[in-house]
Amino acid sequence: MFSSHLLSTTASLEKIAITKLILTSIVMLSIIDFLQLGLTSLFKGHPNRYSVIATGITSLYAYQVLVIYLVLTVNLAFTCNINLSILAVMITYVNILGT
Repeated sequence: MFSSHLLSTTASLEKIAITKLILTSIVMLSIIDFLQLGLTSLFKGHPNRYSVIATGITSLYAYQVLVIYLVLTVNLAFTCNINLSILAVMITYVNILGT
């Protein structure tokens, strides 16, 4: 009985991680223009505040994708490192404060 509960918990953690990733990806699409502006200026060699914010958001998103991949393939112990809600809050602040 305990093992079936453990398996259902494992499946629910994986579903939660995938759901968070999908929802955060949708939120990321809302600032795609901002990210393009920031990363373009960074790669042209003229970093500004947009490039700093875009670099931070992009690196945090990439890290979260890696953590979710590790949760799904290697070990559920990485579940405590999923912080997609922080990323969504950062994106919301960028949308509210804007330019």
